[in-house]
Amino acid sequence: MSSLDILNALWLIIATDTELLLYLNLTPQSTVNQKAAKIQKEREPDGLAKNNIPLICMYPMDGLPNRLNSMVYDAEVQVDIYTASLYQCMLIGKRLQSPKVWNGIVPPVQSGASFEMEFMGEFAGESDVVGIKKYSQRWALGDVLWR
Repeated sequence: MSSLDILNALWLIIATDTELLLYLNLTPQSTVNQKAAKIQKEREPDGLAKNNIPLICMYPMDGLPNRLNSMVYDAEVQVDIYTASLYQCMLIGKRLQSPKVWNGIVPPVQSGASFEMEFMGEFAGESDVVGIKKYSQRWALGDVLWR
């Protein structure tokens, strides 16, 4: 299972959630390129500027030992949300935590495996661009639920 497969599955969830698309100034009819500009699989956002927010970046983080089996490492994904206000960032973050989005089970990735997702925490950070706020969430991908 590659991190890219996991990011692709998460991207698809965001890109098909009508409420999240509205927060990103997109619609279900937006093109894949329009969605890719606002939902990025990058650690550092491409084109971060006031005219391109809000946007979401997601990327893999170092894994942690599984709580029940220290020989197994659980993957983590960080999601960075960029908007004009921390409040807007937190609204998007709240939607990501909704059971309707990805708090719980991630649909099958390319290999056919499904994973349990667990919200690990959230924090505000620096965007390094004046007028753009950054809010981050960490998610753990745990046990394979089925293949």
